Amino acid sequence: MAGIPYDGKITKADGKGKWWDGEDPQSLYAQNHPLSEDSENNGAIHRQWNWGNGVAKPTDAYIEKFYQRTIDLIDKYEPELVYFDDTALPLWPISDAGLRIAAHLYNRSIKKNGALKAVLNGKILDEEQRKCMVWDIERGQSNEIEPYTWQTDTCIGSWHYDRRIFDNHHYKSAKTVIHTLADVVSKNGNLFIKYSGKG
Repeated sequence: MAGIPYDGKITKADGKGKWWDGEDPQSLYAQNHPLSEDSENNGAIHRQWNWGNGVAKPTDAYIEKFYQRTIDLIDKYEPELVYFDDTALPLWPISDAGLRIAAHLYNRSIKKNGALKAVLNGKILDEEQRKCMVWDIERGQSNEIEPYTWQTDTCIGSWHYDRRIFDNHHYKSAKTVIHTLADVVSKNGNLFIKYSGKG
């Protein structure tokens, strides 16, 4: 939608007379930040998974708020699995916020259960990182038996509901899902499937 600003760009002034009047959406999502290097080139995103490859660094205030909000969620809801759609830990290595979150999640789990029951997922992990986090291969699979537990996540259609996939009967078949599950489990992995249906 060329010319229509993304809703993540809304500001405190845009809330006048609305239910969120007085709140600043940028303090929640911080989308109104400097663009990363070559961000308008769709191919740049995969080169920029790791910080330092041209990614615009958030402010220290944003990083601390991210840390505090994540710790609050862990304390309130006690999740056993935390999935960061990120390389290794969030904001690593420009900040230790992700490392502090991991330590908090793991220590809390050990204190509550007497043993570590919590799982933390990350992408593009090196061999050392796979010893302390579950490697996530988004919409892919390993080509060999992995020494450590790993996960793949996919869905039966597109990531989001797409009426054309439904109308044209292009959802994955039960046979495909079962074959994928067998392959993933045989290689020490877990299969996470997102249903991309309506509603």
